[in-house]
Amino acid sequence: MDVPPVDTPVRQAVPPRASLRRRLAAHPVTILCVLCLFSLMDSVDQGGLTLVVDRIRRDLALSHVEASFLLGFASMAVSTLVLVPAGILVDMFSRRRLLFGTGCIWAAMSLTSGLARSFWPLFAARAGGAVADGVLKPASQSILRDVFPPERRGIPFSLYWGFFSLGSGISFYLSGSLIHAADHGFFAGWPIIGHFRPWQIVLALPGLCTLPLTALILLIDEPPRAQPPENPPGTPDATPASIAETFTFLRQYWWLYWPSLAYSVVWSVPNAGFLWTPSVLTESWTIPEAEIGHMIGTLGIAMSLVGTLGGGALVDMITRRAGPDAAIRITLVASALMAFVQTLILHVSTHAAIFTLIGMMFTLQGTINASYYVAIAAITPGRFMGRMFALQFLCLSLPGALAPTLIAETARLIRPGDGVRDAMAHAVNLNVGIGSALYLSLLVLFSFRIYRFRQQ
Repeated sequence: MDVPPVDTPVRQAVPPRASLRRRLAAHPVTILCVLCLFSLMDSVDQGGLTLVVDRIRRDLALSHVEASFLLGFASMAVSTLVLVPAGILVDMFSRRRLLFGTGCIWAAMSLTSGLARSFWPLFAARAGGAVADGVLKPASQSILRDVFPPERRGIPFSLYWGFFSLGSGISFYLSGSLIHAADHGFFAGWPIIGHFRPWQIVLALPGLCTLPLTALILLIDEPPRAQPPENPPGTPDATPASIAETFTFLRQYWWLYWPSLAYSVVWSVPNAGFLWTPSVLTESWTIPEAEIGHMIGTLGIAMSLVGTLGGGALVDMITRRAGPDAAIRITLVASALMAFVQTLILHVSTHAAIFTLIGMMFTLQGTINASYYVAIAAITPGRFMGRMFALQFLCLSLPGALAPTLIAETARLIRPGDGVRDAMAHAVNLNVGIGSALYLSLLVLFSFRIYRFRQQ
């Protein structure tokens, strides 16, 4: 069996006397910073909805199932439709221009969601914003792979995903503050904004912040794509793979990739459990939304940085000593710890224990994201990077569109006599427990397949 060539990142040639702006535009750190800011705002947009979904449900008289459509289906379903075409576009066209165009759409849809006053306009706005998310992730991962060499990818990848977790923490804290201020009449006397409900303010804010951020993408250069070994020296870019070549590659190495794709599918279920956690804490534990936002936000900001920097440094250190395939072993250990925390979180009896476990989840998430995507990048040629990452996110988004609804439907079947609140907590526990056991099994199989791949 032929082994796919390992691509080498091509450093962009910048003349020694180039202007400072030109050198900054092509510098890896500059590119990483801009992508991290996009990742942060993406998470802020998603996290705000998670905290206020129960308030939206009450104001718009929605059922738990209808609210689950906003949490999952509205964004994930559209991302699912966009991801495969986006992956092809990422491998063939300028990633910088793609990010700029989708960033404009994202900002407009975020503002529109804040103006919605009924279910369907809100659903449509959330679905429209998902177009940008479908392009952002594969484009960013492809750029990072081409900018940084294998032994230095741990920290950049972990920073990108760490800023995603950091954005979630910022979103929870800021949303909690906005809700607290609105409930105490802070915005009542303001022109225009004073007529909006607190959740509308929370949803519209990311759109206002994204508009100036979108312009930053025009200040960086498009990095050259990784160069396969068969290309002659001096070739600036790798030849984009055709669709036929992509299918040939997938058919030949399906045995290697399918456990990782299945892992992404199953991971969406425990992740959906976390989306319902604020609602469960509000209903079952009667913790105010503002307090939940402040606590989860503070933990997300602090522990995301710990997990991001620590996880990235760990991946780079072990990769330099044991090779790039060591990243998947780090993923396996961190995922085992995450499974334990996720199944324990709704079984503890104190508020302090709940928020401690949530802090651990933020820390472990940074390490998992860094190591897992570094492992994927280590076995995938650069010509196929956009498409392979698009497939990974497709497998995460497709069930992710339905996973919140799956939990809501499960709540209708579990102990209906105890009421909605207890049923929802039981539904989260059941789905998270089963999902955690499955994704650990698939991750073990994927690790074994990578080992077998290297032996061949």
